[in-house]
Amino acid sequence: MQKIDMNDYFDELAVQAGQGSPGAKEVLCRHFRTYIHNLARSCYHSRDVEDAEQDLWVCFLECLLLYEKKRKIHFRFYALTYLKWKMLNFYRSRKVDEKYIGELTEKPCLSSGLEKMQELTEKETESVLEKCPLSRKQRFMVKQRLSGKSYKDMAEESRESLRNIYYHMGRIQAICAGTREFQESFFA
Repeated sequence: MQKIDMNDYFDELAVQAGQGSPGAKEVLCRHFRTYIHNLARSCYHSRDVEDAEQDLWVCFLECLLLYEKKRKIHFRFYALTYLKWKMLNFYRSRKVDEKYIGELTEKPCLSSGLEKMQELTEKETESVLEKCPLSRKQRFMVKQRLSGKSYKDMAEESRESLRNIYYHMGRIQAICAGTREFQESFFA
C-alpha cells in the first residue's frame, strides 16, 4: 500500500480549486471547516462570531486563488497562517475601534419620557455650541461632525490619525458636558 503525503495532496487540491474545480474546493472546505469555526470562536464570544466566521471563509477562498505551488509552501500551512493572521488583525482593529468608539458614544437614556422629548433644531444646537468654550479647530470639527462626516473622513481631510480625531472629539464632549448652557439644553 502506498503512503499518501497529505501536504502534497492538499497542495494539488488547492491548485485544482484555484483553477475552478468545485470538487477540490468542496474537499478543502470540508477539511478546514472545523478550524475556521473554532478560530472564529476563539476571539469572539458575542454576535460577531458569525461575521468573523464569514470573513474567515472569504479569506480562505482568497487563499485558494492566491496559492502558488511554485513558492514551495504547503497549502495547509499557508492557509492556516493566513487565516490566523487575518483573524488577529481583524480582532485587533475591532478592539481599537471598540475602545475609542466606546469612549465617545452616549449612554442610552432609559427615561420613559424619552419619546415625548422634542429634538433641538439645527440652529438651536449651533447656538448652544457657540456658548461652549471651544477652540477654532474644535468648532470646525464639531461642524464637520454635525454635517454628517464620519471620523474616518475627518481624519483623511485633516491629514490626522483616526486616534487623534477620537481624542479631539472626546475633549470636545468633555468641554461641552462641563458647560452649563449645554447641560441645560441637552440633559434637561
